[in-house]
Amino acid sequence: MYADTDSESAVRDERSFTYQRSGAETPTEGVLEAVSTALDRPILPDAGADPLPPLYDAIDPDALDAIFSKPSRESPLLTFEYTGCTITIDGDEITVERV
Repeated sequence: MYADTDSESAVRDERSFTYQRSGAETPTEGVLEAVSTALDRPILPDAGADPLPPLYDAIDPDALDAIFSKPSRESPLLTFEYTGCTITIDGDEITVERV
């Protein structure tokens, strides 16, 4: 399964990719969609393609979703490393930068 990303919700340059998470997506789903698209790799195992490693190897998905589920006046900002990329989440915007 590859991410099916709408071009209106994503911006790309040579080293970074920015993805706008939809209201229906959890932060965990958004990260997986963004990284899948940025690296052109499937989220789940696919014949002949190398899938993304489990996200829980880099960050606790439940904690990630909890951080961004609490309403606050300011959007949290979170940065972590995953599959050779620096992932930055700022509200609903997810940026993937290749390291």
